[in-house]
Amino acid sequence: GTSAPSRRRASGRRLCARLLQSTAVVVAASVVPVALTAVVSIFRTITAGPSSLDTLAPAYVPSPKRLLNSAGAAEGTEGRTRATEHVSLAKWRRPAFGLVGISKTPTRAPLPQAASRVATPTVQEASSSEEAPVENGGAHLGGLAASLIGLAITEASLKMMPNAPTGMLAEHFASIGEDVFLAGVVIITAYCLLEMAGMQMKCKHLEARVHTGCNALATLCSLYGIVAERVFRESPGLWWAVLTPLLYGVSNLTMTRLMRMYDGPQAYRRFFELGQSFTLSFQGIHLLAWSSVYPELYWAAMPFWYWSLKKLVETLASVMGVVTKEDAGHVPGHRSRSRAWGAFGLEADSMTLVFLAVNFAAALIDNTYMAVFTVRGPDGFWEVSRDLAGAIGGGGWDSDHLRTALVKPAVGSLTVSMGVFLGTLCSRGRLPLAAGVPVAAVLSAAGPWVVFFWHRLIDPSEPWFPEFMGSNWGPGPLGHLIGM
Repeated sequence: GTSAPSRRRASGRRLCARLLQSTAVVVAASVVPVALTAVVSIFRTITAGPSSLDTLAPAYVPSPKRLLNSAGAAEGTEGRTRATEHVSLAKWRRPAFGLVGISKTPTRAPLPQAASRVATPTVQEASSSEEAPVENGGAHLGGLAASLIGLAITEASLKMMPNAPTGMLAEHFASIGEDVFLAGVVIITAYCLLEMAGMQMKCKHLEARVHTGCNALATLCSLYGIVAERVFRESPGLWWAVLTPLLYGVSNLTMTRLMRMYDGPQAYRRFFELGQSFTLSFQGIHLLAWSSVYPELYWAAMPFWYWSLKKLVETLASVMGVVTKEDAGHVPGHRSRSRAWGAFGLEADSMTLVFLAVNFAAALIDNTYMAVFTVRGPDGFWEVSRDLAGAIGGGGWDSDHLRTALVKPAVGSLTVSMGVFLGTLCSRGRLPLAAGVPVAAVLSAAGPWVVFFWHRLIDPSEPWFPEFMGSNWGPGPLGHLIGM
């Protein structure tokens, strides 16, 4: 057999090759939309004729922050005053409910004098012009699924055609910290998707296939949410808000057969279960976030108290497991694979304790988050965040907290899911422990914290916890129900 150094070198070369492949995928994913945009623009220019070239001007509406700065620099105090008047016109609007999407991002109203000359219909308006009753229920469900996929492509195309994504990235730049974090998440996700595509399934049962398929689709939905926020500073449509938690929910609830096949250390089983509970509880926070648009979702978020409390108990169980050394028999074998990281999670070393402490703090703050939401209800919970939308001195694209809140749970679920998958690769020997364990630990433990304070990376002037501020402390819908 080959020596241990040779195996490590070969494993390192495979890892480098995979990282290069994932980087190539990310670059291709960035270049292809730009190329398609250019081809479509040229085609439209040729077919439109000279008289219509004027209508092909970019339809991008500058953000209030950019408009405020540019107007002030160009026209002095008078220009700044007029720009301020435009910003103050931004009002909180609840979009019309429908299965096809949201016509406008709730936290971003158009500026009257900066309106585009191109009257681009929204996805909702385009789909409402042709409505017919469907007699067959199966055909209706199949058509709905096809429509959701088509709407995702259409919505992205309508947004990307007028402007090159690279220009939008530059226009909506907020901080180096945000870009470094999101780039890291995207590259790691691309690597995981490549590994997922080439991995041989040990369990051929339908449940395992449903789990894998839904996990891949949920990952793509999360990436779409990142693009919508970072490139356009907008929230995805309602199709995304409905589809994303369903995919994550089905993916995590179809892990039973895979968990039965696991025969490794008990600590790692607990880590898998803890990741599952975090991801499912994030779907409750997803509903909680979208209650800022549809307050009726308050009641849909309440059942997720189960997973919110469950992850708190599971974190304490993990701490007790390493303290009592229940997996001491596995330590020597794992240390032979990596002296530094082989026993991570199996004994009470400093790195394991820090990892568990960060997860316990995250579970604690998530339960506090749910408790405050339960008491205050949507109106009180989002009171201060909505006020930020009209703040002139905030320095952001309207309320960054209110807008990013709609995407945060999906991105948090992505970081946890990719961390768990990296752990799976380590357990199968497809990824060296020295590379996979620290990345998985940081991504799954620290990643959700960065996502939680994402709005601060965009605009440091916004509060850390606007949900805990304000004067409206209920009673919320539950309080009214029980007669408080």
